[in-house]
Amino acid sequence: MIESVIEAARAKAGVANQLDFDQFGSVMAMFDHAVATYPDKPAFSSVGKTLTLRELDQLARRFTAFVQQQPQLQPRPNRRADAESDSVSGRDVWGDTGGAGCRQYQPTV
Repeated sequence: MIESVIEAARAKAGVANQLDFDQFGSVMAMFDHAVATYPDKPAFSSVGKTLTLRELDQLARRFTAFVQQQPQLQPRPNRRADAESDSVSGRDVWGDTGGAGCRQYQPTV
């Protein structure tokens, strides 16, 4: 029963059942594509508030810019764990270029 509800919600939202992950070089590229293609589609809903992909992108960019402006949060050497690569393709999930501008700050694990 839950599968049919999920399928109906996907169809209503115009979301594909499967994605071709090989067409994207990173998770950031996939997110950028989603924002460009479906900017006004809901990204998250909670407690009566829904954020569209466009709003999520704008908030992520603002947060990234804020973090990058903080002198006490300087980039660190790359200490990302192996778990932060895409287990299917082995690609770096943070991406190499482009995206939402969060290439400087690298969280430590």
